[in-house]
Amino acid sequence: MDKSKLELKVGLFIFGAILILAVFVLRIGNLKHYGSGYPIKFVFGFVSGVKAGSPVRFAGVDVGEVQRVNILEDEQNKKARIEVNAWIKKSLLIPEGSCAFVSTLGLLGEKYIEVVPPFKYESFLKPGDTLPGTDPLMMQHWVDEADKIMKDL
Repeated sequence: MDKSKLELKVGLFIFGAILILAVFVLRIGNLKHYGSGYPIKFVFGFVSGVKAGSPVRFAGVDVGEVQRVNILEDEQNKKARIEVNAWIKKSLLIPEGSCAFVSTLGLLGEKYIEVVPPFKYESFLKPGDTLPGTDPLMMQHWVDEADKIMKDL
């Protein structure tokens, strides 16, 4: 009888330790398995370094993160498009007609997706909907423009 009680206590201790370890690993890995939210897609021509794990902000507030970045072939226009799959918190609804663009934290910081709502809106995007994004200007464009101005002077 004493041996089975001891085995039960050891088993419960090991089970509790494994459970605590699993919660710790999920928190360290910043995984979203325990959170509720929904997917949204953004489509850009150029994303300037946005990658999986980059934040998604709505009017300056963190509301989600980028899950995956895919390259799509646009056969009709004969150019590549970039699809950014993001996870958004369930508590936020993104209005239709919102503007999405790539921004930078600081001067040389991390890239993230910023979503700005329209002034007036009546409906919201549904889970899985696609929001077209505004492409950021490439740094090479600015360098070429500065070079052109310097040559003209």
